[in-house]
Amino acid sequence: MKVSFSEKAGTYIRYFGHSAIRFDFNWMLNGVIYIGTGRAPTEEMYINQGMGKIYCRAHTTDFMYASRGYEYKIKRLLRSSMSRFNLFIDVGACIGEYSVWLASQGKTCIAVEPVKDNFLSLNKNLVLNGLEDRVITANVALSDHQGTAEFAIRTMNKGASGLASFFAPGTGVSERVPMTTLDALLEQLNPDLDQGVVLKIDAERMEEWVLKGGIKSLQRIPRLMVIFETAHLKNRKSLEYIFDEIGEFNHSYIDCLNSLAVKGSF
Repeated sequence: MKVSFSEKAGTYIRYFGHSAIRFDFNWMLNGVIYIGTGRAPTEEMYINQGMGKIYCRAHTTDFMYASRGYEYKIKRLLRSSMSRFNLFIDVGACIGEYSVWLASQGKTCIAVEPVKDNFLSLNKNLVLNGLEDRVITANVALSDHQGTAEFAIRTMNKGASGLASFFAPGTGVSERVPMTTLDALLEQLNPDLDQGVVLKIDAERMEEWVLKGGIKSLQRIPRLMVIFETAHLKNRKSLEYIFDEIGEFNHSYIDCLNSLAVKGSF
């Protein structure tokens, strides 16, 4: 699904609006350069727009993820749901901006990120905010089976890295990553699943496999909210058959890129 011009314009307006409110002129300057030329910041940055201090790598789009305006509808949904969940599971956590924010709000967080360089930045951001003991991190990809997989690591937008088979030959840098299932991970970590759970999946076209690999665990959760990317799907309802196996869900759209499934009295 393509992002319309009006949606894209609205997103950039929010990016600059949040930066202006916080007098973050460095972000604004780099934002103008990126929009105008496609060039990412040439130096490392530290950004704090009210959701924690986030380290952003040079020559990457990290600074976009660190903006308070990034995925603002998802953040708005989470803010309005704060009292209804205790555990946040972030599959495809990238640099950890969601875990930094929600752990600082007292939530238990599990951050799963397969790309090694992203994982290092994720842990650096937890340390920057004194949250390294409050967030469980896993350097692994989630799928419907265990093993390893070849990933293509994109050089600038590292958060959009994924299975090499999904990309044109020669895309990015090759990296072999370990894979496990959500069921196996949760069995190992044994978190409390009874106090409300939010599962966010941004797995670059692996969302279906992530869900299939977690059916047993997700069936056990009485109150569950699943936020998952559907931008790559021709039919945004094509994953509902998996949710039907897990339980009774109410389905809706968050924005043009992400969908929502809610189970129980969330």
